[in-house]
Amino acid sequence: TKKQKHQIQLLRLYQNPPFDISAKFAQLMTTVFVTMTYSAGMPLLNLFAAGYMLFTYWCDKTELLWGSKRPPAIDTTMALDSSQYMLYSVALHCAFGIWMLGQPCTFPSNPVGGSLGSFSSSAMTKASAASGTGGGVENTLGARLTKESTWMIFALLLVCIGLWCIWTVLWILGGTVGEFFGCIRICLCPRSNQVTPSGHDSDSDGEVDAMLVWDKAKRQIEAICPPASYKMSEHPNFRTLQPSMSGPLLDPMDATHLS
Repeated sequence: TKKQKHQIQLLRLYQNPPFDISAKFAQLMTTVFVTMTYSAGMPLLNLFAAGYMLFTYWCDKTELLWGSKRPPAIDTTMALDSSQYMLYSVALHCAFGIWMLGQPCTFPSNPVGGSLGSFSSSAMTKASAASGTGGGVENTLGARLTKESTWMIFALLLVCIGLWCIWTVLWILGGTVGEFFGCIRICLCPRSNQVTPSGHDSDSDGEVDAMLVWDKAKRQIEAICPPASYKMSEHPNFRTLQPSMSGPLLDPMDATHLS
């Protein structure tokens, strides 16, 4: 500590490192996608992934509470985006599952039977006749999709693709037609879109009759995202240095002699 030349260097020396939540989300996403990709052929990956996530949860909690500085206030955008990206791992799981479980040398399985089996056999016959191969259809994609071990996974893949198409259409319509109708509604009914701050009353004209005073705002800031002051003595990261800050100021000439 004696080699530090500035107060900022001293603070960096005694402060904990920041908690990198973006890197934690990236590690979690990597684990989920790798597990979902290969778990169809290696089911034990699910058990290993569950143990890893449980161990990581407690390690990250300990690091956040005891080994990191106070993190800034964040919203749910990162968690919401990660949960949406994880949905794509289901389709990836189905695709790799069909490829693994449809391999006759690794996972022997009979073709589907009943009406579904006759439909698949006729489709395979027409496909082989159109391609001119006439045989060797055991390793084709159609043969892998119509096995007893893969047809349900293939049905789930079709459901995922269908839901994704519906979501894309609704997203496009909501970003174009929906915004257009929203603008029309705001223009026709402007008073219905006025928002009154919580905790305040409005008169008959819709005007706010009271303003948020600083004393009340300071209590809300201290409860939600402290501190509500620029003073270093009130910052929670410098709480251990408050006794030194509250002492008498040293004269610059005396400090020069002491140095």
